[in-house]
Amino acid sequence: MANRYAGANEPDDILDFHTLGPVQSGEVKRCTEAFVRASAKAGHARLRIVTGKGLHSSGDPVVKPQVARTLRALEIEGLVAGFAPERLDRGGDGAFVVTLT
Repeated sequence: MANRYAGANEPDDILDFHTLGPVQSGEVKRCTEAFVRASAKAGHARLRIVTGKGLHSSGDPVVKPQVARTLRALEIEGLVAGFAPERLDRGGDGAFVVTLT
């Protein structure tokens, strides 16, 4: 018998910055905004954004802080209902789960 709740907490779409290679802060902002706006337009409700923890940055982490700033701005705009670090088994501090309005 299949669990009817299996997949209930799975995201509708995922953006993984590991697949993009090294990125600058401006690129992170543009990618995050474009991803969230396209996901909202597609009718998605739950997203995962994989940022990594910034452990491989030569200086301070770039991706995670910029994604958080961008999500806060989109939250103020009313597009994002909320966001938080993912569960430990799904990336923990290296990923965000995002709920769209």
